[in-house]
Amino acid sequence: NQNLLHISSSTEEGLKKIIFHSLKLNNQINWIPIGQLDVIRTPEEAINAMKLRDNVYSNLPGYKEEFNSKISGLLYDDFDINSVIFVFKRPTGISASIRIVLDSNQGLPSEDKVNFDYLREKGDMAEFSRQVIHPSYQAKGIEFREFYAGAYNLAKLNGIQRFIAGIDKTHLSLYQKFGGINIEKEMENYGAIKKPFLITSWEVNKASDFFHRIILKERKYH
Repeated sequence: NQNLLHISSSTEEGLKKIIFHSLKLNNQINWIPIGQLDVIRTPEEAINAMKLRDNVYSNLPGYKEEFNSKISGLLYDDFDINSVIFVFKRPTGISASIRIVLDSNQGLPSEDKVNFDYLREKGDMAEFSRQVIHPSYQAKGIEFREFYAGAYNLAKLNGIQRFIAGIDKTHLSLYQKFGGINIEKEMENYGAIKKPFLITSWEVNKASDFFHRIILKERKYH
């Protein structure tokens, strides 16, 4: 793979290990594909999701500094090992991706900013991370809607009670329409991303009528 040229053998082996374990998890997880949304199934899809993350984040101030990677052009880290990685597949390729980091001994990505032990006592949880949509499709809203229908599906099939997310504060009103959204912490910035951010939790069982009508379109997974 041309992405792996000019890097150290240890870095290449590290990436291969991450992709191997990530694919193993994604191919074993309880999951029902939704239209063009699926989990990664092949090394190529894993690499293309990492490329898309890097491409989108490169155009957002502070994001590349906050979420750096060992290989130029590929955005990944050790949390990918414990992540369900959704990709939205169009005829032209992968147009969007989001990863759902499952809780483990490794913890969750935002735990360098918030300790979630108090939430662990309330049930299994995971964290939304690396949500990216190619600029050509951001205005359509299809990928965004399917991300969260997929997450609901995943939660119901795998006993996940709540999802953590770090969001731009200006996006709160949109997510509050989902129902069950709680603000866990307010921050003036998210590390190198110099804008007000919120750490939120979403209790899946409190999903609103809006969520069922608009996001799920009354699709039932329980």
